[in-house]
Formats: sequence, C-alpha cells, structure tokens
Amino acid sequence: SCVDITANKSWRVRSQIIDVVPILSSLLDKKTFMDKIFGIGIAGLIDPVFAIRESSCKLIKNLYEKFKGDEFVERIEEKLTEMTKSKNYLVRNTVVMFIKTFCEDYKDIYKGLIEKKFSGIIFILSKDKISNVRMNCASVLLKMKVICTDQTITKQISECIEILKKDKDPDVVRILI
Repeated sequence: SCVDITANKSWRVRSQIIDVVPILSSLLDKKTFMDKIFGIGIAGLIDPVFAIRESSCKLIKNLYEKFKGDEFVERIEEKLTEMTKSKNYLVRNTVVMFIKTFCEDYKDIYKGLIEKKFSGIIFILSKDKISNVRMNCASVLLKMKVICTDQTITKQISECIEILKKDKDPDVVRILI
C-alpha cells in the first residue's frame, strides 16, 4: 500500500508517493482519506530529506483547501504542537516552514487557521534557542501582520516583532528592519 511505501529508504520513492496523494484524495471519501492516506503528508513533515518536508508542507496546504474541517485542523495542530517540542531544531524549523507555506500563498480560507492556530505556535517558536528558527519566525510574523485582522492577535504579533528586533543575533534583527 502507499502507506507502506512511505517507509522506503529511497527519498525519491517517498517523494513520488507524496506526489500521488492529491490524486488519491480525489478518489476517496473524506473519512477513508483521513484514516488511510492523510498520515503520508503528516509523516513527510519529519522526513530527513528537505525536499520531502517541503513537498509535505505544500501537500497539506492543498489538502486543507479540499478537506478543511475540525478533524483535519486538529490533526495538523496536534502534529505541529508535537513537532515544536522536538529536540531537533530542523523539525522545529519545519513547523515554521509549514506555517510560512500558508502565509506566502495566502488565501482567505487560511485566515482563521493562521490567526487561531498558527499564530500561537509562531509566538512559541519565536523564543527558540536556535537563531535560525527565530529568524524564520521573524519572516513569518511580518507576513502574518499583513494577513491578521484580529486586534488581539495583531497586537501580539507586533509585540513579538518588537522583542525580536532586540534579538542577540543580527540576522534575526536584519529581517525585521
């Protein structure tokens, strides 16, 4: 099955499976898709190969457009929350990359997701001990500031940006100037 193939040692095979998921999503009902196939995209978020992590981010964003719903959002949020606690900074950085995918190719259907779910995750990761993660958070915060209209969230974004403007790493600060 496709799920079994995602464990293949060849990153090219894993990448091809991710490319097939949108086709499968069009053939299956939502329940079957969520039970059997959704995990492929989620598993790709922690793949050791950057190209697969990047493809998984785009895949899940595209699937969100089709299947947006409470279960879909809960499973994404659950995985992202788990990933923010990882000891591996690349995993935490992938969370930021995932959120950035939604912010860069922004559509109105993402607004609630960005404001209600992703902003809190970015606020947490903006305090990460690794400057590369904070640097990417700074970039996402600038995009979120344009997207978000909820005054409470907008205020928190501005406060977070002000804190990052005083970061000890000049590369983090440079993004915000």
